[in-house]
Amino acid sequence: MGRSRGHFTTLLAVIATVAVTLSLTAASSAPPPVVKPVYPHTAHRQPTAPPLPIGRPYTVAKAIPKAGDLTDPSCPSHNSSFVGWIWHRSTYDVYGMRAPVQIRIKTELCLPMSDGSFATGWIAVESNTGVDITQAGIIHEFVNGAGEWCRVWATGEGVQHIYDCGNPSDGTYVYFKIRRYYDTPTRTYRYNVDDCGTGGGYGSCHILNGSQAAYGNPIGIVSAETNYACTVKLMGTGSAPQNYGTSNNPIEGQTSSWGTRTWKYQSEDNGCPSDYKGAQSSGGTSAVISTWDTRN
Repeated sequence: MGRSRGHFTTLLAVIATVAVTLSLTAASSAPPPVVKPVYPHTAHRQPTAPPLPIGRPYTVAKAIPKAGDLTDPSCPSHNSSFVGWIWHRSTYDVYGMRAPVQIRIKTELCLPMSDGSFATGWIAVESNTGVDITQAGIIHEFVNGAGEWCRVWATGEGVQHIYDCGNPSDGTYVYFKIRRYYDTPTRTYRYNVDDCGTGGGYGSCHILNGSQAAYGNPIGIVSAETNYACTVKLMGTGSAPQNYGTSNNPIEGQTSSWGTRTWKYQSEDNGCPSDYKGAQSSGGTSAVISTWDTRN
């Protein structure tokens, strides 16, 4: 996961993280949460090969290998691609993002599983430099030997944290919210990443993380993403796409208040325009954005 300008730790940091993780796993019977590097958008910052997963996911349903997983295509060279829209304000007051993000089970990954292929759809607030991002959404990837659908959040340079993995009902919406708040102990502005469940609305939310320092000149983003462009299939079909927002709960950005915003499609980030598609519900000011793969 990430946005169209890039994120990443050094190789030494990854090696150190793996060593610490292996040590902690041996010392405790409780499985730690998954923390995996996510891939940047710009090619000059992409690794030559995706790193191996670290640790194991938590709150994961028991995986049952599916025949479809065994016939997935082979992964090509790593290449991220996005079907995304941005919202930017010259007054630098993009304070939050919220939207229901839909689960669509029509998609396809690539093999071997160790390559860590994924298809995801998310909302985010990103620094204007493209180095740091705070995001939340739905991801399809291999978990415990089978393709599963998980909820996911990320901060910093786009390190993903997956949870609530399994095989959910197609078409389910999960409500996510990213909002700036003032942290009194540190006297700094930070972001809360909230999971507000599937019931509808934002009245009952669980804070997933609140540690990310707020960005000085942020932008809002809605995007679908794959890390093996043109091989991994986005979630959704032309007749049943993956939707972000609904007519009753549209995509909203926060300034002094929550409201619908003007979005600009980032065509230069889509490396597979014949296969990866997206649309807005109406012009630039959009209540709903949809993404899909023409091959599904």
